[in-house]
Amino acid sequence: MNESEYYNEKDNYGRFVITRVNNGWTLETEEYKTVFQDEEGLHNPGSESLSRLICETFSGDYGRWKRQGGFTIDFKDRGYEQEELES
Repeated sequence: MNESEYYNEKDNYGRFVITRVNNGWTLETEEYKTVFQDEEGLHNPGSESLSRLICETFSGDYGRWKRQGGFTIDFKDRGYEQEELES
């Protein structure tokens, strides 16, 4: 199998386009488009909304389960320095 055949095969999985907008993130596929809005009151609302987008979109197929390896995402509202000051 040459390299171009490999990439053509993987193209069958579909495309996901993630874009930063002024109040959150958009996720667009061939079937739908949705917005994950930033929530006010958080130290880094853009990170939280991106974390939700990734978890809700990909965790079902690629997330870690009891008997299956996969990715995990951990969102922290505070930075390392803030956590050290609080402990």
